[in-house]
Amino acid sequence: MRVYSVAALLLAVAVPAGDLAAAEPLPQSRDPRLVIELFAADPDIVTPTGLDVDHAGRVFMIESNTHFPPEGYAGHPSDRLLVLRDQDGDGRAEKPVVFADGFVHAMSVAVRTSFDPGRPDTVLIATRKDVTALWDDDGDLVADRRRRILHLETPGNYPHNGLAGFAFDAHGHMYIGLGENLGAKYQLIGSDSTTLSGGGEGGNIYRCRLDGSQLQRFATGFWNPHANCVDAFGRLFSVDNDPDSLPPCRLMHIVAGGDYGYRFRNGRKGFHPFTSWNGEIPGTLPMLAGTGEAPSGIVAYESDGLPGEYVGNLLATSWGDHRIDRFRLVERGASFESVAEVLIQGGGNFRPVGLATAPDGSLFCTDWVLRDYKVHGRGRVWRIRRKSNGGDRPVVDVATVTAKTTVDQLVQLVGSPRLVLRRAAARALAGTVAGRQRMRQLISDRRISTRTRVEVLWAMARVDPRVEDFGFLRPGAKRPRLAGGSTEVEIALIQLVGSPQFPFDVAKRNFLEDEQVAATLWVPDPLDLPGATRGHRARWATAAMRLLSLEQAIGFLEPDDPFLMAAVLARTRQDDVTGPKLLKAVRGALGAAARDARRQQTIRLLLVLSLLRQFNTPELTRQMLSDGQVDPVARRLVVQWVAESGQKTFRPEIAAILNDPKITADLFHTTLAALDMLDGGDPRKIDNTAPSDLALPLLKDGQRPSAVRSLALQLVDPSSKALDRRLFEDLLASDDPRLISESVRTLGLSSHGFAPLLLLGVAGDRKRPLEVRADAVAGLGRSTGTAGVLASLRKWTKDPQEVLRREALRSLRTALTADSDSQALVSAMVDRLKPVEQPTAADRDLADRLATALVIAGRDLQPELTRIAGERPGDLDDWERRLAGGGSVAAGRRLFFHNAGPQCGRCHMVNGRGRRVGPDLSLIARSRNRRQLLESILFPSREVAPQFTSWTLVTVDGRVLNGVIVYENRDRLTIEDADGKQTNLANTEVEMRTPRKKSLMPEKLIDRLAITELRDLLSFLETLK
Repeated sequence: MRVYSVAALLLAVAVPAGDLAAAEPLPQSRDPRLVIELFAADPDIVTPTGLDVDHAGRVFMIESNTHFPPEGYAGHPSDRLLVLRDQDGDGRAEKPVVFADGFVHAMSVAVRTSFDPGRPDTVLIATRKDVTALWDDDGDLVADRRRRILHLETPGNYPHNGLAGFAFDAHGHMYIGLGENLGAKYQLIGSDSTTLSGGGEGGNIYRCRLDGSQLQRFATGFWNPHANCVDAFGRLFSVDNDPDSLPPCRLMHIVAGGDYGYRFRNGRKGFHPFTSWNGEIPGTLPMLAGTGEAPSGIVAYESDGLPGEYVGNLLATSWGDHRIDRFRLVERGASFESVAEVLIQGGGNFRPVGLATAPDGSLFCTDWVLRDYKVHGRGRVWRIRRKSNGGDRPVVDVATVTAKTTVDQLVQLVGSPRLVLRRAAARALAGTVAGRQRMRQLISDRRISTRTRVEVLWAMARVDPRVEDFGFLRPGAKRPRLAGGSTEVEIALIQLVGSPQFPFDVAKRNFLEDEQVAATLWVPDPLDLPGATRGHRARWATAAMRLLSLEQAIGFLEPDDPFLMAAVLARTRQDDVTGPKLLKAVRGALGAAARDARRQQTIRLLLVLSLLRQFNTPELTRQMLSDGQVDPVARRLVVQWVAESGQKTFRPEIAAILNDPKITADLFHTTLAALDMLDGGDPRKIDNTAPSDLALPLLKDGQRPSAVRSLALQLVDPSSKALDRRLFEDLLASDDPRLISESVRTLGLSSHGFAPLLLLGVAGDRKRPLEVRADAVAGLGRSTGTAGVLASLRKWTKDPQEVLRREALRSLRTALTADSDSQALVSAMVDRLKPVEQPTAADRDLADRLATALVIAGRDLQPELTRIAGERPGDLDDWERRLAGGGSVAAGRRLFFHNAGPQCGRCHMVNGRGRRVGPDLSLIARSRNRRQLLESILFPSREVAPQFTSWTLVTVDGRVLNGVIVYENRDRLTIEDADGKQTNLANTEVEMRTPRKKSLMPEKLIDRLAITELRDLLSFLETLK
C-alpha cells in the first residue's frame, strides 16, 4: 500500500496580505480546534464552482468562465477543469494544471478511483446540459479521452439550474440533480438511449449506473437540488439552492419516489395552494432543516481528520450567507431533523460553493469571492483542517487497497473511520476465499462497529452466489447471523432482501413471520426487534415495505410521519389499487384503529392518495367532491387532482364546493386555485394576484354561504380600500351571525378611520350577541387614541357582563403608560382588592389580570396584588396541572389577535388571518396536544421549525437586526422582527448573518398573559384541526 505524509498535506502557512483584498475579513472557524487556510487564489484560479479531491490528495476544480461573462471579459473563453497540487509541502498549491477544457456552464466534478493499476481513474464533470466522463491514460494529468454519458436536450440555458450535484452509493449508482430549468421542456438521455422528459414540474434527482445507463427519475419536487451526498448508511441528502419567496433553502433527506412539493409551473414564489415547500400537502415530504442562502455544496463527513464527533454529520456551504454549516441528524420518525450550526463564517467576500473531503480528512472548498453572478476574475480555494494532527500520521492511498493486500491488513482497514477505505477494504476481502471467511466472522461480531458491518454486508452482497453462497435467509448452521444491537445493519440487510445473496420469494414467504429472516436479523439479541423505538420501527418498516403484505404495510402507518406515509403509499401502488385487496386492507386497518381517530384519518388519507393516480370512476370522483361528509383534507386532494389533470367535466362539482356551508379554509383556497386552473388561468399568476381579486366577488355575493363569504373576507387585507364603510355597514346589518362576527373581527384589525366608530356602535348595542360585542371591545384595543374609545372602555370595565369587563380591561393595557384616567381606574381596582384576606377564585383572577396589565405597561406591582394573585407554577408539569381543562375558545381567539395580548397574530396565521412570519397554526391541533402547545408557549426556542429560524443580521453600517427573513431574492431581502416591523435591505447592505438558537417568540411571553388567559388561548389552539 502506498502512503504519504499528513505533514505534506497539512502544513500551515501564513496568508500574505497582498493575496487578499485590503481589509477583507478572513473566514474563521467557530470550532476552535479547526483552522481554515488559503490553498489557492486568483490570478491562478478564477470563479471556481465544483471540486473534488482524488485518492492522492490532488484537487480537481472547475474554473468557470462562461457564467454570465460581462462584456469585454478578458478571461479564458470556456470553463476549464484544473488540478491543484501542493508538491513542496508549503500548504499552497502550485500553478494549476489544465486537465480538460472547452466546457460551458460547468458546475460539478467527481473523481472515481480505479483499483486496477492498468486503468485510469474516471473523472466526471457535469455542465448544464451534459455529464462527461474523462480519462487520463498516460498519467500526465491531462485528459486523453472523453465520452458523454448523459445529455440534456432543452431550450433552457440559465447557467446553474441544469445538471449538477454528483453522489454515489455502494451499489454502483450515480445520482445527479436537475434544477427547475425555468420550466422549459426537456429530455434527459442516458448512455443506453433511455430518455426521460418533462418540463414545469420543478427540479428532479436522477439515478443511473456509473456509465450513464439505466437512467430513472429518483425523486421530484425541488427548486434546484444543486449538491447531493450519500452517507455511510446509503442515505441520500440534497440541498435545494433557492426558495425564491419561501425561505429558507432546504436540506432534504431524499427517498426513492419522494415528492418534495415544489412545482415551477405553479409560480416561482411558491405561494400557490398546489405547491408544498415543507410537506404541507399530504403525500409530499418536508425538509430536514433550513440552510443558509444558496447552498451549493454538501458532504456527509466520514473520515478522521476532524474531531470524532463530526463523523456522520452533514456539512453544507452557503454562498449567500458566507458560511459553512454543520448539521447533526436527530431521528424523527422514518427520517431526521436538524438545525444549522455555523462551522465556518466569513465576511461579505467569502462565497463558498463546492465542498469535498480529502484523503487525510481535511476539507477543501471553493470560494466565488464576490456576490456578482457574472464571472469577475476573483477566486479562491480553502482548506479546513484540525489545528493539531498528533504527529506525522500516514495516510493510506485507497487506490492501493486491492485483493492482493493481506487479509489481516484488509481487516484492519475495514475498521477505518474513512468511508472510502472501509469500502475498498470490504470489497477486497470479498475477492478472496480467505477474505470471505473473515467477512462471515466480522458480520456476526457485535463488537465491530455498525459502519464496518454495513460495508461488509454490502460487499458480501456483491459476491456472485456461484462463487460463494453465504447462505443468508436459508436454513443451516453455516448461515451468517447479524450481530444484534444495530438498526442500521438490519435496515441494510432488509434493503438487500431479494438480491442473489438474499433470496426471498414474497409470494411464498411471510417476511414478518419467516424463521430464517428472524434468525438472520435479530437473534441472539431479543431486544433488537422492530418497534424497539418509534424511530426504529418507522425506519425498519420503511425499508421492509416492499416485502410486506398490504395489511402489514398499512398496520405500520403512524400519524405525522410523512416519510412512513410515502413508503406505505409506494407499497399500495405495487398492487391494483382499484381492486378489492386495498379496500379490504384499509377496512381491517380502520377496525384495528377504532379507538384512534388520528390514525384512522391517516389511513383514510392513504386510501385517497393511493386512488388518485388511478381514479377511473367518475361516480367516485363526484362523490368525493360533493359529499360534505368526506374528510376535508381528502376532499382537498381530489380537488387538486382534478384541476392538475385538467378534468373540466368536474368543474360544476368543484364550483359547488363554494356553496358548502362547512367549507374549511384550506379547501376554500384550493378550490379557488382549481377553478382558476380549470378556466385556463395561468397558475404562475397566482403568485402575483392579490387574494382579494379572487375573494371580493365571493364576499359581495349575498347568495353565498356565510362560511364562504367569511373566508373570502379573511383573504382581504383588513385595511384594503375595497373594504369601504358602506360594505361593512351592509355586512353588519345582515342576519347571518358568522358573517357579522367576521366583519367585527376584520374591523378590529383594520386601520380604516371608520373602524373604531363602527366597533363602538357594535360594542354598545345591547341587542347584539354578547360574544360579538366582546369582539368589538377587543378590537378597540388598537384604537385607544380615537376620541371616545378610552371613555367607553373604562365604562365597560364596570359592565354587568364579565366577558365585557375582561375585554375592556385588556384593551386598556396599552393606555396605562400615559392615560391618567385609565391609571386611576386600575389603581382604584387594585385598592379594592387590597383588604381581601381570603381571596376567592374570582379575586385571584382579577388580581392576576391587573398584575398582567401593569407588567405590560411597565408599572410597578404592589405586594398585596401579588399576594392575592398567588404564586405562578414553576415548571411544565405544574403549569399543565394548573391549566388542565376548561377555558373559553372565543376568549382565546380574541386573545390570539389582541393588540394588548401576546400578539400571536403578528407572526402566525390562522385561517387566513395574521401573518406568515411564523408557522401557520390553522391546523396545529392535528399535530400538537395541549401539553405540547403549552410547552411551545413556555419554551418557544425548544423546537423551532426550520423554515422559521430567526436570524441576526449585521449591516455594513453597524445595525443589528433580529427577525425572520420573509422574502429574499438575489438582490434584496426583507426581515421582520417580533413587533411586526419589516426592514428591506439590499443584500449588499448585509455584512454578516447568523441563525439564532432562540425563537422570535419572546422567551417571557408568559408574562403578557394572565393564567386564565393562557387557559383560554390553549382552548382556542386545541380547536385548530
